[in-house]
Amino acid sequence: VELWFDGTLSPAATAWWWSTGESIWGANVDYTVRCKAKDDAGNWQSVLVSTNTFKYDPNPPTSAPSVPQDGVYYRTLSSLEGTSDDDGALGSGVSKVWVRLARLTNPTTTYYWNWLTAWDTNETNKTNANAPFDNWTKSASGITWDSGNKYKIQCWAEDQATNVESPGAGNIFYYDNVKPTSTVSVPVDNACY
Repeated sequence: VELWFDGTLSPAATAWWWSTGESIWGANVDYTVRCKAKDDAGNWQSVLVSTNTFKYDPNPPTSAPSVPQDGVYYRTLSSLEGTSDDDGALGSGVSKVWVRLARLTNPTTTYYWNWLTAWDTNETNKTNANAPFDNWTKSASGITWDSGNKYKIQCWAEDQATNVESPGAGNIFYYDNVKPTSTVSVPVDNACY
């Protein structure tokens, strides 16, 4: 469908614009904008030399962590992993994924990994995941995991149209790298029965 609209000309006739509400645009649709000029004598420009194509994408992408899994105990973690999507092939495409780690063991204070060397209380601590973003990864090398602690991983994505997803609920997981112990209590050692 091709529609032509009258634009507004600047006072010096060096620029033009056309304003509309967002309600005319269809989500995840490709549009082409062309322009042609008419002078005061009524002559129309014969060759359309300016054409721009764009996609309208008002929807935020989605993302989710897949490793660590929710409710699972780990004794080693070398990589953080997850997925993201922006309406499949229809959206503008995911441009970045952020990852946040929280340590939840302290009942009154949540600590966040600062992606350098320490856990602190700065909730804005996050890092960029590595592409490809449909199956993103982030190395867990250097993260200080404390045995017996509960952790949460969250992620959120941004697409090429700068729509940003709200952080999801994430996955809660546990870290335990201490071996269990066991003893024999019955029969008693060196006893007679």
